[in-house]
Amino acid sequence: MQKEGKSTAYAMPTDEKREERREENEDAIAPYKRAEAEAVRREFDAWWALYPNKVDKAAGWKAFPVALKKIGPQGLMDGLRQYIETKPTDRQWLNPATWLNGERWGDRPANVSARQARKTASSVLADLVRSQDGGEFMKHMHELPTDTLTIEGDCYRPVIA
Repeated sequence: MQKEGKSTAYAMPTDEKREERREENEDAIAPYKRAEAEAVRREFDAWWALYPNKVDKAAGWKAFPVALKKIGPQGLMDGLRQYIETKPTDRQWLNPATWLNGERWGDRPANVSARQARKTASSVLADLVRSQDGGEFMKHMHELPTDTLTIEGDCYRPVIA
């Protein structure tokens, strides 16, 4: 039973009081947010220092925290080292944001031995030479590894391993 004139319901805080409490809470957690942001920045700086294709740092920074939450700092660094060691020589480096957004830390490209790569380049070169289309041949010369050609007189000949 209730006594006359007294209510058991709690009074709702006013908008002013709610705003004051929210600000107090934000002030209390702000140092933790700053410390976390600084830690993420340090992780990014270490990752960026190792990344070989330093383009569009702003986009990389934007993608980094999302990737960091998915795999953690060690996973990102290990994945980047793996990418650096196994990137096929005939492929361009990915932009940092592309690598992060594509979750490329999990890529495991197929191994191609140097002998297989030379043979492939040599067969492509041989086809171009056989076609006797000098313009087409010269257009693709820069794409071939230097150890796939020999010069005999005034002719380029493929090295067949």
